[in-house]
Amino acid sequence: MVNYQRRAMFYLGFHRALCLSRCCFFLYTADLAHVVARHGLSLHQYADDCQVYTSSPVVGAPAAVDQLSTCLVDAEAWLKASRLRLNPGKTQVMWLGSQQLLSRLDIADMSVLSTRIPVQETARDLGIVIDSRLTLSDHVAAVC
Repeated sequence: MVNYQRRAMFYLGFHRALCLSRCCFFLYTADLAHVVARHGLSLHQYADDCQVYTSSPVVGAPAAVDQLSTCLVDAEAWLKASRLRLNPGKTQVMWLGSQQLLSRLDIADMSVLSTRIPVQETARDLGIVIDSRLTLSDHVAAVC
């Protein structure tokens, strides 16, 4: 499916209160999934890291970016009400797909809460370096 659609992954860094353990943080932020689902997006949570992502064809990429931006505004409002905050400095944006599809995209950055986040070629996720073409060549180079 990656050959036909583009997936935008947004890694959201949350500031976790020091008194919360990682398990408690996950339980504390469980309702965040409802905020993300209202926008038709998907959410993965790992310890104190959350990932919001979506898939779209190349022609729908600008609409997907707008959808994600709107979701992040709502997520930030929910986090503030829960005494947490979104950390734009730890947020990463990455397009995943084939080289042919990636060459047709002209979106180089995204606005996240009035901060411009550049699109990355690679990102570290749970200890694995993921590259935008999903070849894992950057991970192999990092390990070796």
